[in-house]
Amino acid sequence: MNRLFIQFDDINKLGASVAVLQDGEIIFSKGYGSANLEYDIPVTPETMFHVASVSKQFTVFAFPYWLKKAS
Repeated sequence: MNRLFIQFDDINKLGASVAVLQDGEIIFSKGYGSANLEYDIPVTPETMFHVASVSKQFTVFAFPYWLKKAS
């Protein structure tokens, strides 16, 4: 997993936090890049992000899954 996101691990760029769950348990979590460029604060797995409205993306992703389960 780290190989996929290591390119984002630059304190001079805005970052992201990644978590992978398996059977309801976190098996990987890591922060990449900067949470605050002005103060050089790195992203950690505990970093809080302001994500605004993302419900549409989750709905679009979940709908085909729900259709498959319903049939």
